[in-house]
Amino acid sequence: MSDEEVARLLRSLKSNPPKNRDEQEVAGYADLLGRVFDHYHTLKLTENNILHFHSILLQFSNKDQSHKGKYKDSDNAVVMKNEKGEEIVLFNPTKPYLVKPEMEAIIDWTNQELEKKELHPVLIVANFVFEFLAIHPFLDGNGRLSRALTNLLLLRNDYAYVPYASLDEII
Repeated sequence: MSDEEVARLLRSLKSNPPKNRDEQEVAGYADLLGRVFDHYHTLKLTENNILHFHSILLQFSNKDQSHKGKYKDSDNAVVMKNEKGEEIVLFNPTKPYLVKPEMEAIIDWTNQELEKKELHPVLIVANFVFEFLAIHPFLDGNGRLSRALTNLLLLRNDYAYVPYASLDEII
């Protein structure tokens, strides 16, 4: 969707719910980003917040209602399509039974390292995002949620420019 289409969608959300998958994804992502930008001073990196953010992200998606705000309960693979349209598995993320302990570990590590201030915060944020995407804790929305969490962590560490990024470029 273009910036103009996104702006039109966001202006009309109260009276017109999103019609298709693209609009549902944009509406949920925009709502989550708005909350992050408005409340980053008080939002902390916690498992409960991440699960809540996932619910916000998927709130408009009819097909995702059963698993929004919940870690995956089945295997998922990160795939791409080649020039012939065939799916190629890029990697197999963390097994569902390991998601919770791995998420707890990366959240704890990130918070501890940010508090210690021994490493540059951008390195800590980059490591968190890499690990989050490698775990791929949800059936859907991992990429969008990782970008919202990146914004949260950067804003909490005084990188205040992030709210000015184009939705079109981010999505």
